[in-house]
Amino acid sequence: MDRAPHTMTEDTPNTPKMPSDDGVHMPQTPLTDDVDKILAEAEEKLAGTPERVKEIRDAKENAISDGTPPEAPKERPRGAIRTFHDDVAETVKTKQVSLADIAVAETKRKEKKGAPSAEKQPKSASVRVFVVVGTILVALLAIGGGIVWYRSLVESAVPPVPVRTIPIPVNEEKVVEVPRLLRSVILDIIDQEVGRAQTPLGSVRDIRLQGEGTGIDITSGAFLTALDVRAPESLVRALDDTFVLGVHGFTRDEVFLLFSVRDFRLAFAAMLNWETFLTADLPFAAHGNRAISGDVVIRNKDARVLLDANGTPVLYYAFPDEQTLVIAGTETTLIEIFDRLTRPQFR
Repeated sequence: MDRAPHTMTEDTPNTPKMPSDDGVHMPQTPLTDDVDKILAEAEEKLAGTPERVKEIRDAKENAISDGTPPEAPKERPRGAIRTFHDDVAETVKTKQVSLADIAVAETKRKEKKGAPSAEKQPKSASVRVFVVVGTILVALLAIGGGIVWYRSLVESAVPPVPVRTIPIPVNEEKVVEVPRLLRSVILDIIDQEVGRAQTPLGSVRDIRLQGEGTGIDITSGAFLTALDVRAPESLVRALDDTFVLGVHGFTRDEVFLLFSVRDFRLAFAAMLNWETFLTADLPFAAHGNRAISGDVVIRNKDARVLLDANGTPVLYYAFPDEQTLVIAGTETTLIEIFDRLTRPQFR
């Protein structure tokens, strides 16, 4: 009987048709029907297992060539778990390989899957170096920013010391720290500064009083309060904070006071009320005790003079302008201050 090619492309359990190795379809016989039925059942149960499918197909081909039906493959018990040992045993049986070959193949598979390649290792190292360097740079920037912030905070917390401006030029400036704002302490400092050296004739020294360890100038109000003067409180309010405690070189060192005035009318009235105690409160400037007071004109400027019981001048004070008050022990010193008020500033 001649062979006829089949045109069906799908096998069914009732009419299975199998191609031979050379592409020619085999006729159906009872033997092939049994084989196809057994193999169909086995393939349905073992679907998804390539080794088993191959085993079934090999058995099918052998059955067709030998003419004897193959035994149906044993079905794995339902619920059994397929293990690695089962796969090894089956591979040794079907593929005729040794356990050593399987061990070598498994080792190579794990190395290929888990071990990093030689090209990736240097890249990982470079990434680690980049991360470390970046972390260090960020830390340095944070530290630098903290230092700048702390310095700006400290500088803003401490107000800058204002530049001291006085209305007259002086030949010498001496900064003296005052440990305590007491009358006795200030009088001792003045005595020491006056007696330490003779001031050159016609020269003026500025004794700049500052708080001990502060570098801050003592204000006129603090100075008069420390001396415990009996002037009206309105005098302190009428004067500016900056003042000059100076020494004028004459036949002897003459101490004088120079104040900047805020309120001329208030200051003038307060000085008239202070005249009674002026010489006693300022002994370093006066040449005796006041008995009476009077008006006097010096260099075309109105002034007040305090006289002792003999009529000898012991102290002068004047307002050369509405912004300035001068207290001095002699007319010569008063005139020197008047002249310096009209001179350009120099150091």
